[in-house]
Amino acid sequence: MDDTASRRRTWAVFWALTVLGVAIRVAWILATQERFVPYTDSCRFVWMARERIGTSLVHPPVLHEPLFPWLLSVVFGVFGDSLLVARLTNAGVQCLCAVPLFVWTWRVFDRGTAIATAAVFYLLPGLVSASIEVYDVNLAALLLACLLLIGLRERGFLRGFVEGSIVGLVYLTRSEGPVYGVGLAIATVIAVQPSGAARWAPRARALLGLALGFLLVGGLYLVHLRLAYGGWIISPKQAILLRVLRGGAADPVPTLPMRTLINAKAYLLSFLPWALSPLLWLLLPWSWLSESRSPGRRDQEVRLLLLAGSFLFTLPVTNQPNYRYLIVILPLLLPWVGHGFHRLHACVQARSPRLAWPLVVLLAFAGAVPHYVRLAGAEGSFGRSWEPELREAGAWIRANSRPSDRIGCGGSSEVFLSERRMATLPSDLLARIGTPQELLAAYRAAGARYLILSERYPPETPILLRLLREGGLPGISPPGFSRGWRTGRGVLVFDLGP
Repeated sequence: MDDTASRRRTWAVFWALTVLGVAIRVAWILATQERFVPYTDSCRFVWMARERIGTSLVHPPVLHEPLFPWLLSVVFGVFGDSLLVARLTNAGVQCLCAVPLFVWTWRVFDRGTAIATAAVFYLLPGLVSASIEVYDVNLAALLLACLLLIGLRERGFLRGFVEGSIVGLVYLTRSEGPVYGVGLAIATVIAVQPSGAARWAPRARALLGLALGFLLVGGLYLVHLRLAYGGWIISPKQAILLRVLRGGAADPVPTLPMRTLINAKAYLLSFLPWALSPLLWLLLPWSWLSESRSPGRRDQEVRLLLLAGSFLFTLPVTNQPNYRYLIVILPLLLPWVGHGFHRLHACVQARSPRLAWPLVVLLAFAGAVPHYVRLAGAEGSFGRSWEPELREAGAWIRANSRPSDRIGCGGSSEVFLSERRMATLPSDLLARIGTPQELLAAYRAAGARYLILSERYPPETPILLRLLREGGLPGISPPGFSRGWRTGRGVLVFDLGP
């Protein structure tokens, strides 16, 4: 078979896997959309996108970078404003990530590794599960995969400038974006190629381009934040980040080293096994060890390792580690998993051709099927429940309230599901409220008709937490809606009166 025919066959296999991967994600979303409750950040992203097209009932605090909500708003303007459209958009962005990842793997490794990597990407339960949630992590992963692809070009100012601009876009997507620029800069300095006396000139030009590209995109964002907030800040989350760095009375891990260790333990023992089966992790050393590498491939793999390893810089400032943060770098690890599959197949093929494919398929199924079984069960995504109580509470409010009524609550999911406006109280006011009567007066003054309390997401405010534990509000009738009370997932809805 000539080279052209081989390339066509390889692309045909990739597009067939792409169709399969897209079909799995669409089927997953359609099958679970009515049961799967959108979580706080998902609700905020949708609200931020709706604000841009003028259809939002809620105006949430701006705690997220703007690129992903902007993308959602563009899609909403074309296809309509709905949670289903937002979820399909997120799944589409995730599937796009496979394209630069496939091309990079093919160029750096080989055809078989590229196909195996695409298969793992599209069928990995952790990624399939994350496709239903409306988060910015898949867009950040797509941009990092594009960084890999740009890195195949000859090192110089233009490549560095494009890389810096993409790092700036990652910064516009997630606040930790600049740390990936640090990983790229280190990879540029320690690269093996080019060698010789003139090796530092292209590296210096690449570093200069990286810095200027980031300053062009990221610098404009910093100016925007300066104009919006009246001071120089690096993220809308800066107040939260500073609180995490300084620690406090409510912070159980006040020191950075201890917080880093706690977060690393959470990722290694809880989230990484969920995102990538331990059976598949065993393929990583198989991919790394006992194989000769050309200088060019070594540079690319070191660059990949440093880019993914830049995630470690976020451990000291992560207040609540979450599995979805790993989605940013998880695709970057899959070429090694794919290469491990390919090497395993080649090794068995040389000894027993009839066992090669059955063994690889059996290993893939053993790594993935238990996760799919759990996803299909009652616990839903990554150990979370489907939370019918929250959905029933939202349906009850929609049936028993007017569209103009406002909702007070301790979280975003409840208001999102009720499709009503939110009655918000300033956090400093909530902190000062000490009695139920003061709380009711404050919520009524803010226009709230209903108050929702959820055991699954207990509020941080002491007075709301007290009412949640007591299950009642003095001075008003018992809850108009109560489901699953004292099961750990209970929801109460109180009618505060007109």
